[in-house]
Amino acid sequence: MKVKLSYTVATEDVLEEAAFLVANTGPRLNSCVQLFNSVVNNLRDEEFNLGGFRAHLDELRENLSKIDTRLMEVNEIVQGYEEYHEHQRHPVRVAEEPELPEPVPASPGVEMTEVEE
Repeated sequence: MKVKLSYTVATEDVLEEAAFLVANTGPRLNSCVQLFNSVVNNLRDEEFNLGGFRAHLDELRENLSKIDTRLMEVNEIVQGYEEYHEHQRHPVRVAEEPELPEPVPASPGVEMTEVEE
């Protein structure tokens, strides 16, 4: 089961926190390199081990998927950070509604009615 976590950091700490999240994938990435080498070596071995091949390949794919998920999340964090700063540099101005002219009073004896267009 997966859950989403959220926590608060100061704006100036966002990129450092993103770096921390990426750096935390390092050990998993090292494990992927070892699993990758194991898969390649198993395929080249005269005594090919199908069970070991499948187990290592599945573990490699699972770890790569976890790394990919973390990198996508960090990308979203950095993108949101950049959008925040872009908004700070160039705030969006809300256009004011133009004032409508005062209605012209009707001449005596003239009846004003609304007409649907």
